[in-house]
Amino acid sequence: MMLYVSKPPFEDHQPLHQHHHQPHLGMRPYGGVSHHSPGHSHGHHHSTRPPRKEPKLQFYKTKMCPFVERGRCTRGASCLFAHSPEELRPLPDLTKTRFCETMRHLGHCTDMACPFAHSASELRHTADFFKTSLCTMWKKGYCPSGEFCRHAHGELELREVPKVPVRYKGTHHRGGGNHHHHMGGGNSHHS
Repeated sequence: MMLYVSKPPFEDHQPLHQHHHQPHLGMRPYGGVSHHSPGHSHGHHHSTRPPRKEPKLQFYKTKMCPFVERGRCTRGASCLFAHSPEELRPLPDLTKTRFCETMRHLGHCTDMACPFAHSASELRHTADFFKTSLCTMWKKGYCPSGEFCRHAHGELELREVPKVPVRYKGTHHRGGGNHHHHMGGGNSHHS
């Protein structure tokens, strides 16, 4: 899950599933460490582009489509971006969903309006995305966030990821062109 402080969520059109974990309390996984990467695919792809990652619902249609604004969106109803002001959804409130980097590195933060958590008790999660992916730190053998971690510490804690609604199946972009319709942002922070 992400928190965007200085950039909107889709500014650079990068994939959303970039999970960065900022630790602060401890917990070890039950039953060992998995070396399987959550984004790793065992299948074969016949494309030069990496497989498209499924976007998260919390950012679905929260920004106008840059291609429809120029009259060139080929995705139609399957586009992840809004095509009219009526389709725009509000950005989720992701304040205090990640630990403050300044606090983590310096031990204090003087920004009175800092949107990040400064203690484990301040950390919060967005309900739809709590425990929907395995914690990468836990998989490596140790999660300093412990019980406050918003990621699952094992298969038993894993919940299903909400899906982006698709109104029309079969609307695919065919042919060439560099249409970048990925959701995401350059400065992403998970929640």
